[in-house]
Amino acid sequence: MSKELLNKFNQVLRPYYAELTRPSICDNAALQQYLDRLCADQEITSFLRTMNSDIEALFSNLDETNQKVLAKYLKVRFFKEALAASVTQSVLSHFDSDAIMAFAREVQQSVPFTLANERDLFNIVNLLQVVTLAFAAKCEKALQDQGIDCSYRLPEINNASLAEIMPEANTAAMLARASRDGYKYHNLYRFCAKPQILQAISRDRACRETVDNCRLIRSIISQADNAKVYYDARGTAYINRVPAGSDKSDFYLTRTFATAIHETRANVAMFTLGADSLKAFSTNDCAKVLSKQQVNVLVSNIVNTMGLHSTSSFNLEQTFADCANISGLIKFMEQVKQPYKLSLQFSSLNTACLQLLFTAQVSEQQQELAPEAPAPAKPAKSNAKGKKTKKA
Repeated sequence: MSKELLNKFNQVLRPYYAELTRPSICDNAALQQYLDRLCADQEITSFLRTMNSDIEALFSNLDETNQKVLAKYLKVRFFKEALAASVTQSVLSHFDSDAIMAFAREVQQSVPFTLANERDLFNIVNLLQVVTLAFAAKCEKALQDQGIDCSYRLPEINNASLAEIMPEANTAAMLARASRDGYKYHNLYRFCAKPQILQAISRDRACRETVDNCRLIRSIISQADNAKVYYDARGTAYINRVPAGSDKSDFYLTRTFATAIHETRANVAMFTLGADSLKAFSTNDCAKVLSKQQVNVLVSNIVNTMGLHSTSSFNLEQTFADCANISGLIKFMEQVKQPYKLSLQFSSLNTACLQLLFTAQVSEQQQELAPEAPAPAKPAKSNAKGKKTKKA
């Protein structure tokens, strides 16, 4: 670390660490003051941008509103990785049991969560989650106070088709919200890449109850179309080869992103961001389909953080390495001929997920000339059988 960065660390972050070495957070008022100060401290974002070139590059690709959302999201992640464990240990050391339960109940008013037993709060891992939710709720409220609604939501389109190319946990809640807001999605195509996923989402009633037609498609997103992938009893994949004891008709067909979007006639395409999915999505064929069909794109950037790192093992470059993938996605979408508006979505209900909604900007002239939307094409035979809610 250069002398300049070390000085900035001492000025910006060291005071927060130093406070945790003293018995200053000894009650709820002191804890709330600490979290409020951290939430409002703009120098932390400045420090993160200075320390990580991927973060700086990502900020440079965003407008002012999205920069504010990103700043809060990254601050919550930084808090969970670098500070939350020490804050939680301070709470366990200085709060009595009644104070801890009162704090948890206060957090529940902003961010609903459940515990099997209140005694679970005295486990550092569980209490760490509650402390993180408390801080995330403050960050979300700070954005709301600025008039920024960054909650998870789908594009406001009536009777449209949604292709959930990589099923996500937020889908059911967003469909329910769209229904409450007066927008009803007609078709939901849920792509299943392996037997475990197929079994899990075939039991998911929440999505089926908020759309007219829900179809499960046994398919794997790949760089090429029409390869057959078989799984044996152990879950091992075989490409274009039927393993012993398996049915030759029990396969998962590979599709490119372009094919998946084209076949479903999706108005909204959803997937999870990662190095592999970004590479598969960022193709000329996909760009052409997005432009031709004026597809909205909703991408989930999900990180798995435990928040139990020590200060000495905390690494900003590793912690925020995913920012490079986000920047790569934004740059690709900027190259698509169809103009898009980007909105970042972050919620204290799921601090591990940042969603990027790219809304196709259709001009009034395009709306007047646009023909009636065609019925979705039928996906390949034996991979999307049945009608409403029937699995493949």
